[in-house]
Amino acid sequence: MYPKNLITRLPNLMMLPRPTDLYFSDKDEGFVYSMIGGGGSDGMGNPSAIGFDFSVTNKSGVKITVTVDGVAYTVLDGEIKSVSGVPFDKFIISDTTGATSANSVDVALLGMDMQQIIELTKTEPNFQYWS
Repeated sequence: MYPKNLITRLPNLMMLPRPTDLYFSDKDEGFVYSMIGGGGSDGMGNPSAIGFDFSVTNKSGVKITVTVDGVAYTVLDGEIKSVSGVPFDKFIISDTTGATSANSVDVALLGMDMQQIIELTKTEPNFQYWS
C-alpha cells in the first residue's frame, strides 16, 4: 500500500523520472519486494519509494503469476510483461508451479524515492489514506 495523498498531488506519472530502479535476476516463487519498506525476501535495504512501473521476464518453462498490491498478472513463458504508470508498493512472484527451470524470473521495479516525492509535492505522507 502507498500513501494516496502523495500520488494525487504528483503530475502525470508517465512524465516523472524513475530514479529508483531495482533489478533482480534469477528469482522464483516466493520472491517479495516492498517499495515502501525498502526491502523484501532478498534482504536489500533501499530507501522507501513508490513504484510506478514493473517488468517481468519469464524463462521458467510455464505460465507464472505475479501479484502487485493484490492484483494478479499472468506472465506466459518467454514473455516480457511490462506495466507502466500504476503506483504500487508490494511485488510478489506468487506462482511458478510446474516450472521446468527454477529461478528463471527476472524483475525490474522502477519508481521514485519517497523523499523526492515529498519534496516534489510539498506534502507529507498521510497514513490514514493509503491505497
